[in-house]
Amino acid sequence: MLSTQHYKHRLSDITDAILDTNRSIESLHAVLDDFASLCSEITAITPDATFDAWADDSFLESGVAINPQAAAFCIKDYQRSVMFIRGVDSAIDAAKKRFPAARLKILYAGCGPFATLLLPLLVKVKSRELDIYLLDIHQQSLDSVNVLLTTLDLLDHQVTLIQGDACVYQHDEHLHIIIAEVMQKALEQEPQVAATANLAPQLCKNGIFIPQKIEVQLCLAHWEDEKEQYNCVGFVADEAFIKYGLRYPLGTLLTLKASTVGKLMGAAVFNENSSMLEANLATIQLPNINAIEQYDVLMLTRIQVFETCILGDYDAEITLPHKCYEFSSLRAGSSYMASYQFGRYPRFNFTAC
Repeated sequence: MLSTQHYKHRLSDITDAILDTNRSIESLHAVLDDFASLCSEITAITPDATFDAWADDSFLESGVAINPQAAAFCIKDYQRSVMFIRGVDSAIDAAKKRFPAARLKILYAGCGPFATLLLPLLVKVKSRELDIYLLDIHQQSLDSVNVLLTTLDLLDHQVTLIQGDACVYQHDEHLHIIIAEVMQKALEQEPQVAATANLAPQLCKNGIFIPQKIEVQLCLAHWEDEKEQYNCVGFVADEAFIKYGLRYPLGTLLTLKASTVGKLMGAAVFNENSSMLEANLATIQLPNINAIEQYDVLMLTRIQVFETCILGDYDAEITLPHKCYEFSSLRAGSSYMASYQFGRYPRFNFTAC
């Protein structure tokens, strides 16, 4: 194994590159690949997106907690990794200003085996500035992070490793920053909503929750045409899709924020028809437009990590448009009740009125 100084210098270079806003996301692919390689060299955990890896997922009461190898693979979702690391960095800077006399207490829930969203930043902050709590359901992930902290000579930071479920974990004091990115596109399958609902009340006043806002919208779209347009020219703004008739907005289904998640949970009731705890969100009425049967209904996930660090359509795996197959036959003027279902497989549900 190479020396601690070699690894730490390499991590410092990676961090500088990630935080350099003048670099294109394409140029950062190699940087993030190097970070993944560095962590794998130290821990022997290899990022893995295969179906075989999913066999080690943990199925919790509030959703699926993906296994350490799959969690490590999230690094390969490049724009997602960059925006979240930059967002956490900005949040730490903002918290220092909000709490100038405090040693910042940061909880990172679902940290995975590499603590990807926080570990690179530890080379640029002083050890006396932060108290860090790393929470994960998988002990293997925590053991991996401990090896990284030791090998990278970062143990001078006050880091506590905690094995537990972010959806029920209770910290013994209020926190200045909470990081909880445990989500899939359209808030499906993974327990982002439940984790936010449990952890958000544990922030101190003026504390910061990462991600700051998740918004899921619904629209009509010519999905195949849209994907072809995107694949040909790259990013196309939502406004352009609307302008050229590729999208027809149907409204916002849910806005998830630390300050409003309690209201969402309070609206949840047991639905006897689905045998699920559900929160009714809105009634969606399809518009009177020509050839509506040729459209698809898509859910769009937009994420404000913190302030200007934003992930939009197609920026990341977790913001890819998601087709709603419940709308199998579209008729102008028909209505649907939209709800969000909690439980082992959280998801949006649409029922014809």
